[in-house]
Amino acid sequence: IPAIAAKCKPGELVLDLCAAPGSKSSQIANDTNDGVALTCVENNTARLYALKENLVQQNIHNYQLLRADAAQ
Repeated sequence: IPAIAAKCKPGELVLDLCAAPGSKSSQIANDTNDGVALTCVENNTARLYALKENLVQQNIHNYQLLRADAAQ
């Protein structure tokens, strides 16, 4: 639901905090044909790797991953 409510459009910059396992990011990327620039933030290293794997499996390319605390 968050990805639908955001109504992202190609060309936009999108920040996904607490991004793992990647459902929001994947849905936004797929809905825009990988046309948004995703920045995915996750604090947990293991979950960050799972997020990356999910994005790779879905052939999503326009993203960057940050290991950081979203509260900061």
